[in-house]
Amino acid sequence: ALQGALIYATQANCILLGVDTDSLLKTPGVVAVLLAEDMPGANLTGTGVRVFVPKGEVVPYVGSCLGVVLADTSEVAETIVLSARPFLLSSDSGRCRWCYEDCTVRSER
Repeated sequence: ALQGALIYATQANCILLGVDTDSLLKTPGVVAVLLAEDMPGANLTGTGVRVFVPKGEVVPYVGSCLGVVLADTSEVAETIVLSARPFLLSSDSGRCRWCYEDCTVRSER
């Protein structure tokens, strides 16, 4: 069975320009990295809440889900999700940056 770890933002009011998935997918044991654009249909829960923040939209709050890493084991998923690199455009500075210090991840099974 596959195990997953979610990528959560700890920075709000930034535009999500994307997530560098190429390096994550090269890791042994990683099966997939799913983002909003990979979701079929409306990308909404049954109550109408967005599942993942879509590329090009504002990250509305700290804890917004940006994507999920699926792997063969929970250890691989939890470890590799720590190297996920969201690319955000700060609404304050107007500059793009890899969001190492502003974005973190939590894993959930």
